[in-house]
Amino acid sequence: MSSHQEALFRAAYNGDIETVHKSLAAKGVRVDDGDSVGWTALYWACTRNHVAVIDALLAAGADVN
Repeated sequence: MSSHQEALFRAAYNGDIETVHKSLAAKGVRVDDGDSVGWTALYWACTRNHVAVIDALLAAGADVN
């Protein structure tokens, strides 16, 4: 897993919208990839109620299922 992909997971968990945007723009980052336990950035953002991050991930094409 790339460092940008890991940064996306951390940013989604923490609600760091700036890093989410930077990570999504990085080459090779896939919005629907799962972390080591299979949870996506969208999952993390939803569990932490980070609405701005959720909106950004959905705009980037995140699958809600």
